[in-house]
Amino acid sequence: MATFMVNGKEKELRYNFGGIDISNDFIGNTNHGMKIDNEGCFVADQDDFNWWQDIIKLHENMDKVIDDYKYNFGRAQVSEVVEDTATGDYEQDPGIITNALIEVFGLI
Repeated sequence: MATFMVNGKEKELRYNFGGIDISNDFIGNTNHGMKIDNEGCFVADQDDFNWWQDIIKLHENMDKVIDDYKYNFGRAQVSEVVEDTATGDYEQDPGIITNALIEVFGLI
């Protein structure tokens, strides 16, 4: 769980990947210039919090798409496409990766 301090109020975000909450690592590896307070909370305004909330939803949806493709076409083949197309851009990767999977394997 990642804890944010947004305009004096504590808010939480969770990003579950494979049954494990990776939100703190996912956000903490980049934090986009946010400060971390003495309690370990990311200090953010409402727009930053909303952005992270949206990004996590995009990535959770992408993870489900990737899992569906792995189930249908095999882990190795799908992982290769994901690795070849991922850019590290949190906003763009979900669309880029999903489109690449559709292009290579077709729509499922």
